[in-house]
Amino acid sequence: MSDPPVPFLAPSDLGSSPTPFDLSASPPPPLLPLPSPTTLARPDQPLFLGIDSGVDRLKACVLDQELRVVWTEKVDIDQELREYGHRTELGAAGPARTLTHASVHSTRDGVRTRGDSVTCPSIVRLHALDLLLIKLSRDCPDPSLLTRIVCVSGAGQPNAMHYLSPTFGRSLRAMSLSPHLSLSELFTPIPPSKALFTVPEPTTDGDASTVEHIRRLETHFGQDQFDTSTRSEAGGGTRPARKMSDVLDKGREELARRTGGRPCLRNPVAQLMKVLEDDKDRVEEEKEFVRDPNKLAKMGLLNRTERIVLESGLLASVFLGRFAPLDGFDACTTGMFNPFLGEWDDDILAFVAGDEGQAGVRKLEDLLGEPSTDGGKSLGTISPYFVKRFGFSPTCLVSPFTGSEAAAALAYPLSPRRGDVLISLCGVAETDSLIAPVEGPDYTTSQDWSMVINPATAGLDNRMHELLQSGTGARVLTQPDEDEDDGEDGGGDDNEEEDPAFFAVVQNRDAGIGRALLRDLYCNGKWDVFAHFSAISPHGGTIGIDEKYFAYFFPHREASLAQGFLRFVAGARTPEFSDRKINPRLLLESQVMTLRVGLGRLLRALQSPAERARDGIRPFDAVGFSALSPDTTAERLVLVGEAAPNEAIASVVSSVFCAPAFTPSPLAEVQDPSSRPGVALLPVDKTNPAALGTAYKAAWTFHRATTETRVSFQTFLRRAIEATTEADSRIQSQAHVAEVPSGPSHAGTFASSSAASGPAPSLLSLGGPDRSHLSTAGSSLTPYETQGYKLGYAEASQDRPLGGHGDISDGNEGDAPGLSLMAAPDEDLHKYYASMLPEFVRLKRCALKGLV
Repeated sequence: MSDPPVPFLAPSDLGSSPTPFDLSASPPPPLLPLPSPTTLARPDQPLFLGIDSGVDRLKACVLDQELRVVWTEKVDIDQELREYGHRTELGAAGPARTLTHASVHSTRDGVRTRGDSVTCPSIVRLHALDLLLIKLSRDCPDPSLLTRIVCVSGAGQPNAMHYLSPTFGRSLRAMSLSPHLSLSELFTPIPPSKALFTVPEPTTDGDASTVEHIRRLETHFGQDQFDTSTRSEAGGGTRPARKMSDVLDKGREELARRTGGRPCLRNPVAQLMKVLEDDKDRVEEEKEFVRDPNKLAKMGLLNRTERIVLESGLLASVFLGRFAPLDGFDACTTGMFNPFLGEWDDDILAFVAGDEGQAGVRKLEDLLGEPSTDGGKSLGTISPYFVKRFGFSPTCLVSPFTGSEAAAALAYPLSPRRGDVLISLCGVAETDSLIAPVEGPDYTTSQDWSMVINPATAGLDNRMHELLQSGTGARVLTQPDEDEDDGEDGGGDDNEEEDPAFFAVVQNRDAGIGRALLRDLYCNGKWDVFAHFSAISPHGGTIGIDEKYFAYFFPHREASLAQGFLRFVAGARTPEFSDRKINPRLLLESQVMTLRVGLGRLLRALQSPAERARDGIRPFDAVGFSALSPDTTAERLVLVGEAAPNEAIASVVSSVFCAPAFTPSPLAEVQDPSSRPGVALLPVDKTNPAALGTAYKAAWTFHRATTETRVSFQTFLRRAIEATTEADSRIQSQAHVAEVPSGPSHAGTFASSSAASGPAPSLLSLGGPDRSHLSTAGSSLTPYETQGYKLGYAEASQDRPLGGHGDISDGNEGDAPGLSLMAAPDEDLHKYYASMLPEFVRLKRCALKGLV
């Protein structure tokens, strides 16, 4: 293979690229011819890049050919992109006014908050991506890092839509002509050029300004369903009276049936309705000043927009240099897509389009694009812009990008047969999620969870077509037949496992916000104090039998009358507990039990009618499942996220679910290069689960593209983990026999030395000095990390991997390679939590209906 082209920006020049107005900027280098994708050259030491574009941070993870983590990097939007702060002036009366010249306030948690509206400029995401790639080039001691990357994939924050104008599309195609410009400079229009984003500052995941729009959507579909169900009962006479609460409940059921889950305030369907209504009001105001009929026809937002994409689609399009297809998982999160049928719901699109009618429906379908359901098929090679500016290989592939929640679920191969469930415990500004793999024939919907397409399936279209043709599709939204044979105990190669067609997602929205507020209210703003109070407080807040304590957190108008923190003692609401230290523990228990209820109802819904008849659960049961039955809980929990390393949280999660809690070893690895001579040089920052999952996905895509095989993601990743774990165990055994004196080892089972095997090592595998001084984002600790406390966040033990009780990789029955044990369940404590679930559900229902 020929030497790669020299990047346009040398490491010393990466911090000061010229602006669009700099006439003295040197001309761009000539375009290099790109080879055909069919003639891919495989380097001796290929690397895979995964990027997670979170709400407040962008994080990157680089894997080597053995899928070991060799480098990570991050960009903190609040700290490193302060120039995008909003400018405000506080007047003597009235709200703050936006000014052109005033004091600049940085974003908080990556967003701008104005009441219930939470937004972030689209250009911020591109600037953060450019800065992330600059830091990868500048801070890594191996100058060939980006050149050796053979495939890149990524994830974007959910529910963040970007509206791209035709000018944006032209800029994408021409970006390779200006490698001397940063991404933010390329996509910032120079007057009098037209805007590249038709909505420059769209809403993000934390927005709560669409209460009215969600209510109208639920009412519209609820009335239709209510009229249909009551028309036959009325016999053509007067319609029976109906309550608005019944109509809304019918609407939620119908929307869940159509889209896989009930809509919430931040769903793109509600955001799109709000944007179109605001634009319609603006057009009506400007019509009287416009006389040209051609201009009038182009004034609407849909006419001025060429493409509507989610965050993942924006990043994928930039890497490709053209518009990327919509990811199947992202399509499911819009609230306008039917996951099982794999198509847009015309009735929902018609309601969103409003007066536009069928023309508006077709226009919305064109703007959203046709979703792609093969998550492992390469989208093409990377744009020449990245080849010239950063030194990427011209044959580097781009794997489909997806949402952050789905990407986190790819951090470990989840198997429905093994009872795996992944729980993502978020940071400060995101949502806790429980993700369970679901096979295609088991597709069923409810308001308690959302059904989404697995982003790592090798072609869902053919499998769904076969199900529909065989009649299996008739069971969609119903339960499995009584005599249905699951087929799991039959023959077949256990090493070959198909990817689950769907993920069932149970969410606890803004859970991190609730934990952060209690940290500030009761724990002096310190996570180690939060963990200490959670550890020393008795379960349920009291050792008494009769008094039961509960705490709830309802942000963003989830409760009609009662919002914020709600506390209950013996079934009665109280403004504060007598012992305020129990607040953190009770909130944790409440958040975990919310996920437990969702999983229990899901697993019972997947049972056959005969199995449900045997459990003795009555239709009016508050919980809806047998809390002590092993059939309604997970067999193994995989914890990821910023809060996952905390042992106090892991212990509560494990006991509530009565299942051992693990974390993937690359996420539990203590990444301290100064104390690990001779192993892979890793930065101080921990690996991000979404970035790790997308890096695995990039490796899978590259494997499929170069070998022309359609091996499942489950099989591909599990084999890689098992091979790497076996090699690490062999190396550790040899080192133990040799008894070579060395410092304390922090090597994990799956994210350790990349110099153990393979060709001649690069700088990445030779170790190096501590690089913590290179960080430009302040402290390297995440909001959930502390130092020096036994039960604190991200404990750095000298004897075992972070937060774990040892690696589960010795091959014993029930053990799994690549996982580190976090907590084992307490059966007595589990029985206590099971007895608390009915009262927990009852009080939560009362709070949501405003009865307390």
